[in-house]
Amino acid sequence: LLEAGHIGQNMYLEVESLEMSMVVMGGFDPAKVGTAMQFDKNEEVVYIVPVGNRATEEETEAASPTTKPATE
Repeated sequence: LLEAGHIGQNMYLEVESLEMSMVVMGGFDPAKVGTAMQFDKNEEVVYIVPVGNRATEEETEAASPTTKPATE
């Protein structure tokens, strides 16, 4: 498990250098993920790390809830 943390740290550094984004997910059922990924019974999921391109400013603004100023 400690090695998984070191790998995650190195991934964060590399992903940042590529101007991409990632997040480590910890709230998952390892057995269900293992079944979905068709892992062998002796393999266990300890980390899920989605990696992808950063959203543009326009995409970020479009996805964020907006607050309209009150009108009188």
